[in-house]
Amino acid sequence: MRLPTRVAATVLAETFALVSRARAAKSLHPRGVVHEAELRVHGGDGGRPDLLAGVPWLTMPASHAGVVRFSRSLGLPERAPDIHGLALRLVGAHGPGLDQDLLMVTSGDGLLVHHLFVPGRGYFDRPYSSVLPYRGTGGRFVVGARLAPAAPRPPGAGSEFADLGAAAATGRLAFEVGVAPIRGRLTPVATLAVGARLPDEENALHFNPWNTGGGLHPAGSVNALRDRVYRRSQRGWD
Repeated sequence: MRLPTRVAATVLAETFALVSRARAAKSLHPRGVVHEAELRVHGGDGGRPDLLAGVPWLTMPASHAGVVRFSRSLGLPERAPDIHGLALRLVGAHGPGLDQDLLMVTSGDGLLVHHLFVPGRGYFDRPYSSVLPYRGTGGRFVVGARLAPAAPRPPGAGSEFADLGAAAATGRLAFEVGVAPIRGRLTPVATLAVGARLPDEENALHFNPWNTGGGLHPAGSVNALRDRVYRRSQRGWD
């Protein structure tokens, strides 16, 4: 990491750590719920061999158990739009103790828009994107998700977390997970099935985009900042 990047990482890390200590919670995404999850990789490359070269776990048919946390980025009241988060952890995806984390927020699907943070109302309102790029041995791409066509859409009569729970209770809540080139749209490669809600203690999970493996690497200088920032912020929260 170059000196300017190290300095920026230190400043951001200390800032987020102070916010975490002041809130006695995560500086971002302070409130959330965690559900059981399973990622079912379809097999094949989704027609994007240029992107998924060197990332076999996204091209080989398999099922990966894990958990998914849904949250509001800023923690605003539900009557206000917010940037909603979907953080997925695949437990032991790359071997014992080697988890895969994928962090996504509400965004768009298409040229440029999947690099933007886009507020929404509820967890079914907008597609999700990693916003920042990944790479394998091919080109750079973002990871994204969108509600599966057959998934239930609660009427929104309750709280956002209650709506999530009601949809999950049907056994049909699922998201399409895929990849998109920097200038293109999402191509699904897997299905994320969302199961039962887990106890609130699971909210203490520490997600980090650098919990990754299997040939998938965060790319770019901004991603280089995130590992130190995330860890320092989480220590401040703890």
